[in-house]
Formats: sequence, structure tokens, C-alpha cells
Amino acid sequence: MLITYGFHNLWWFFATEIKSAVVIQLSADYLAEKVYQASYWVNRSIFRLQMTEEGWNVMRFANNKALRVAESCSGLKQFFQVAVLFMFYPGPWRHKLWFIPIGFIAIHLINIVRVVLLSLWMAHDIPFWDFAHNWIMRPMYYVVIFTLWYIWNEYYYRKNLIINRHKDKV
Repeated sequence: MLITYGFHNLWWFFATEIKSAVVIQLSADYLAEKVYQASYWVNRSIFRLQMTEEGWNVMRFANNKALRVAESCSGLKQFFQVAVLFMFYPGPWRHKLWFIPIGFIAIHLINIVRVVLLSLWMAHDIPFWDFAHNWIMRPMYYVVIFTLWYIWNEYYYRKNLIINRHKDKV
């Protein structure tokens, strides 16, 4: 929890400098576009929402409301949170090398789910969209990060700790 909270505070303290880096801007824009494309496809193909595309990463629904997947919706900050969490949390590096990318995939997938749910919320004109966005959908990232940490802690860190203690006794 301290690693994640510390990272969150450092990110926002240095947000202007971080977001001004060209590689960060390009990465956030790329990820936002991928989240948008996947969400748009799910909305149209699975949920059969009537909508049009307007501008960059904007979907407009039949009720004339629009949703934009901006760079701040890219999940890039959460990618960095996952990477920092597992780089600093104890455990074997041979597992971290594949677990961190699995965390990126999990964050990307939950981000698509978030945008689809927010799209459905908006397309069906459900009230309190801002509340849903800020207090229901955004915490979904932290549920995923906590779940990843729990899996890591139970199956890789603690298991490795127990094996090493057993080796010391032998």
C-alpha cells in the first residue's frame, strides 16, 4: 500500500514534468487510442449501441451525448504503478519479468471494461455519470492492482520465502 500510495503522490507532484516528456505523451495517446478502438468495437458489435465517431477518440451516442477517451484515460499511470509496485516489492526477478507485463495486460483490459461501462451508462442516460466515473470506475484499477499484489504475495513472494527458509534448515 505504501509503494502504491507513494507512487501516486510522486506522480501527481511531478505530473507536469512527466506528461511533458514526448515519449509519455506518445505512449498515453497510443494507449488511449487502443482503449477507444476496443471499447468502440465492443459497444457497436456486442452491445449494438447506435453511435458515431467524432474527432479523435470521441463516440457520440443516439441520445446526442458524447464520450472521449483522452490521454488521461489511457491507463499509462496505472502501468507505471504496477511496474513500480512489483519492482520494489520483494520477490524473485525471474517471475517479475513476466508478471509485470501480465499486470499491464490486466490494467489494459480493465480499462476497456471501464470505458465500455461508462459508455453504456452514458448511452442509456443513467444519472450521476461523474460519480460513476470518479468513484466507481476509477477504483476498478486499484481493485485489479490489489488483486495482482495479492496473487504475487501469496504465490511468488511468500512461496519463495517459505522455500528459502526450508533450504536454510536443511
